[in-house]
Amino acid sequence: MSQIREAIVIDEIRSTINVITNWMAIPLYLVFWVADLIYIPQYKWEFLALRLTIVPLCLIIRYDSRREQSAKHAQLLCVAFAGLAALPINVMIAMIPDVGTGYYAGLNLVAIGGLSFIPFTMNYFLAATFAIYFPYYLIVFVRANNLQDLFDILLNSFFIVGSIIICFAIHIYHEKLRLKEINNLMASKQESSFAEK
Repeated sequence: MSQIREAIVIDEIRSTINVITNWMAIPLYLVFWVADLIYIPQYKWEFLALRLTIVPLCLIIRYDSRREQSAKHAQLLCVAFAGLAALPINVMIAMIPDVGTGYYAGLNLVAIGGLSFIPFTMNYFLAATFAIYFPYYLIVFVRANNLQDLFDILLNSFFIVGSIIICFAIHIYHEKLRLKEINNLMASKQESSFAEK
């Protein structure tokens, strides 16, 4: 059963990585850069360099995901991708003093997109959560100067915890579906073996 589960997990992760790192998705990075030009034109070249740096890293992850590997290796690739996807937003939060709620929402969207639909085991789920949110907390706590800053961190944490709970609920639901699929595969294998006898 564990071999079947591992094969299903690897296949799902490969499919997910193929979708989020294919050549059609790459132009989206430049679309996001146009949004940077509108909202924060003073950092246009820095953010263009950041977004263009992510493209080859995504392609490396895509290439590595195609090779024969274990479910652990595939999940590590996804943890790396989660941190990579959150990197531009965390850098923007670091560079811009009053970044606004849009970027915090973006960070939560990265979490929901990654943590909900990638078949992580619990340890890797926590590692991906850490990769997404630890840089944010490091930045805001270093920057905090007064009680208002701490209140803002607490308020954002309320939404972050809510996002993680949503991710975890979707993740558990997908795990139940995956377990059902494995049980169906095992039952069909047993039926075919009985039929052969």
